[in-house]
Amino acid sequence: MQTEIDRHLIKLQTLTGLEPGELDELIHMITARINLINEGFISRENLLKAEELTRNVDFNDLLFVGLTLELKSRLWTGDKKLIRGIGKKGFTQIVTTSELSDILDNIGKKM
Repeated sequence: MQTEIDRHLIKLQTLTGLEPGELDELIHMITARINLINEGFISRENLLKAEELTRNVDFNDLLFVGLTLELKSRLWTGDKKLIRGIGKKGFTQIVTTSELSDILDNIGKKM
């Protein structure tokens, strides 16, 4: 996960308009509440399903999709190619970045 964040740090800074220190603080607030899970936790069955879903879409997302299947959860992504590609294969367990932003905005309004 940290590798993905680092890889997209400039894009995140551009999209958020935050100063580097502010973005670092936001990332820390978000990631401090995330439990990292070893890929060995993902069953062979779900890895095979994830492999089929990500084939010809984005193999680099195989473990993210596999973990989503394993946890029976939703995959948070803004990757439109991935969303379209696995969506065409019937995968609907996705929350986009804009959807998540709307959810967080609504939570903030209720506070």
